[in-house]
Amino acid sequence: MDNLKKQIDRELQDVHFDVEGFMAQWGRAKKERRGMGKKIMAAAFAAALFCGGKGAYASVNHFLERGSQLTQGEKDAYVEDITNAPADADAFSRELTEAERERREVLMGRYLKEGLFPEEKLQKINSVEELVTDRVCFLPETSTFYLPERELTDEDLLQIIDHDLMVDYSLEQAGRMEQAGEGQEQRQGKAAERGGQKQQEQAQAGSGQGEIGMDEAVAQAKEAVQKVYEENVDGMEVEAEQVMYGKESGQESYSLWRIDFVKPGSREKYHVQINPQTGDAEGVSWYDKAFYDGKKRKPGNLMEQELVKEMEQKACMFIGRDSSAKKGYLQVIAEQDGYLSFGSAHYYFEMEDGKFVDVCYNAVGKKITSFYAYSQEDFEAVRRSMEEQSNQDGCTYQFMEID
Repeated sequence: MDNLKKQIDRELQDVHFDVEGFMAQWGRAKKERRGMGKKIMAAAFAAALFCGGKGAYASVNHFLERGSQLTQGEKDAYVEDITNAPADADAFSRELTEAERERREVLMGRYLKEGLFPEEKLQKINSVEELVTDRVCFLPETSTFYLPERELTDEDLLQIIDHDLMVDYSLEQAGRMEQAGEGQEQRQGKAAERGGQKQQEQAQAGSGQGEIGMDEAVAQAKEAVQKVYEENVDGMEVEAEQVMYGKESGQESYSLWRIDFVKPGSREKYHVQINPQTGDAEGVSWYDKAFYDGKKRKPGNLMEQELVKEMEQKACMFIGRDSSAKKGYLQVIAEQDGYLSFGSAHYYFEMEDGKFVDVCYNAVGKKITSFYAYSQEDFEAVRRSMEEQSNQDGCTYQFMEID
């Protein structure tokens, strides 16, 4: 189970999310988050992230996707707002109507399961004099949401949901940093502020002995995107951080470079995870919110020969080093209405070196959205979890060998 949690920490894509379990657990943690130390909040929030029942951890793909878009400054601001506010809980200038509460719960589910995010961020103000007419505003000093008297739109409710979840994401991340020691990004910032060239060089070099530094990790990430997506990311905005996992829970700790390449003026981006010990890409994914909105498809023929051949070629390309596949498997999860979960199917290929490659193919847009490399142990744990979670959600789960 530790291996499975480790894989979810690395942001597994397109797994069913137990919304009801998350909301119940998260709601309990949220009520008690004020006054908690960051380490305690991290533990409480982790319980919500990995609730699943029957030993299965829930997927938090879209939640982590949203959180990964925050800059360190934004995360710091969220943490500062919540830790400095004197109030014991968030307040509202008026009560939500019953209809608004019901819609908020539905939208929370869509936020987590579909990646339905607000178009704009919540309006923060420094005093009531700065209230913006006809917009939801938030005053951190008193932790109060000021609501328009009219019925709240879906956008209004999504802004409130997004703010709440990103506060907790930032607290959880701060807890990780506090437990794992001063983070890579923080070390770089402090070194720059002090003007200490030596400290800056150490931050650039990677946090552990023998690990690659940020510049090399970014270079490897660029190469990985070029290799599997044939996309030149030069000119895109680059966000890079080295994240430590496992240390807070007593597991064997490990770290990953997380590199994002964001197309200016759009929501399209590439996300790459680089192993700092080997320099290998362990995950490459593409994301564009508009690509997923409202698109559905029934499974159809996902065993079509040319399609399977393309998926296998891409898996070999992702691993590189003249790799080849020994076996292939297709995983299909269909919702209760018969449509593909997230419009996607997963092709798994067992490589000659013993690794498994997960190729996530969106059958609606006919595009590969992610590649991940697993050990055999982690692959088996992930597959079991997805089957268990699908059964809990009332979905149809199929896993079959490719001839």
